Amino acid sequence: MERFRVSIGDHVLHTIGVSEPGVLSVTLSAVIRETSEPEQQHECSLRLGGLESSTNTFVDWPDYELEPGDMIVIEVLPEGPFDEPVSKRQDIQEVVRRSKADYVRQLAGELGWTITENDTSSDS
Repeated sequence: MERFRVSIGDHVLHTIGVSEPGVLSVTLSAVIRETSEPEQQHECSLRLGGLESSTNTFVDWPDYELEPGDMIVIEVLPEGPFDEPVSKRQDIQEVVRRSKADYVRQLAGELGWTITENDTSSDS
């Protein structure tokens, strides 16, 4: 899978990637919040993340606060080495669902039952 090299100006922040089929994302967000002060609060941030599809594991690299004038560069690279994410977390609901499905398959086998699964199942 391709990788992204993300920079602010000439400073490379990270090369991000996943080692299996999945998703990579670079998200640029600007938020204006109303406050009790006369001026509004402005925030601009850069988020780097991804998803390893087979295990439903979300991966994240550090977030960055941006300032006016920052130039973000995203270079698409071929497969190769990338920086380790700073965090990994699984979608617990999906993990529980897969565990239940595996358990039902095991019990069906022990009982001699045949299970018919939908073709759209992520486990088929």
